[in-house]
Amino acid sequence: MKLTPEELSKLDPQEVPVYIGCENLGIEEDYLEPSRKYVEKGGILLAFGQVPYYVKNYRQPNGTWGQKDAAGELHPFLRIGFEAWWTKKGLPQSTFHIRTVPGMTQEGIKELGDVYVTRFLSPKNLQPGDTYTPIVQALNGRNEPIGEALALYTFHDWKGAILGCTLLFDSGLSEEEHANMIQRNYLEYIAGGVSKLFVYNLRNKGTNLAEREDNFGIVRRDFSPKKAFFAYREMTTALGSDPEFLKDLSPAPQVRALLFRRTEDGRQILAVWNTTADGSCEVNGKLYNGTRVNFIPVDSGAAPKITARP
Repeated sequence: MKLTPEELSKLDPQEVPVYIGCENLGIEEDYLEPSRKYVEKGGILLAFGQVPYYVKNYRQPNGTWGQKDAAGELHPFLRIGFEAWWTKKGLPQSTFHIRTVPGMTQEGIKELGDVYVTRFLSPKNLQPGDTYTPIVQALNGRNEPIGEALALYTFHDWKGAILGCTLLFDSGLSEEEHANMIQRNYLEYIAGGVSKLFVYNLRNKGTNLAEREDNFGIVRRDFSPKKAFFAYREMTTALGSDPEFLKDLSPAPQVRALLFRRTEDGRQILAVWNTTADGSCEVNGKLYNGTRVNFIPVDSGAAPKITARP
């Protein structure tokens, strides 16, 4: 269940013994104090992510959200810590070499190996009397421990614990999802009045399939095209170089139907897709399934008949 900061501040660890406090990098500032109080009362806080609690999201004076790197503030507040290649000399930028600490398998922890890790937990913000229990170690190329990818923090004056994890199990989007997303982003942004949208990025930065930053391109490092490249080409071929958005014809929230005009020849093109993988709709009697975008030439003299299918 999702909780507001106020609900978290009242949460009883006897009733809800585990709370997911961080699943990526950041936390909204209003959750910070209630999260620590939950641990103080005896709760187990899950701190997961490449570096859990690295970023603080905060309200700016104008009411919009701001974001800043704040590990120097958040980690001492929660008494957790991390190291990385830029904070500690000799650490690798990443490793696939991990192992479950000997003896932990007897506690029910499975043997792990070949999971991507780029940041490493540490006990550097503990106070006297606190404890740090390694569970899964990260290793360098010489099979030497360089830090932890999973560890338990317990405290002399807090009744609960924090389970920290920097294991990167999430691999992001598939190439099919990437291709689909790039079309839908452009179509929605153009329809929303955005005049320029830039893809990040054209070419993959590297070749490590486990590293997100290496794989954002629409072509690979060797310039071979990915599915997103062909999707981009399909879209620009259908809509032309400077499409004009005409009208939103979406018949229901589960179907998107956006009408454009090509500036080159004045032809009208309907971009239609379902917002869920099991969704379907009809356009002029023809059935279209799934979230793939379909580019359909339509007669400018007659509005297309679009129906959402249950």
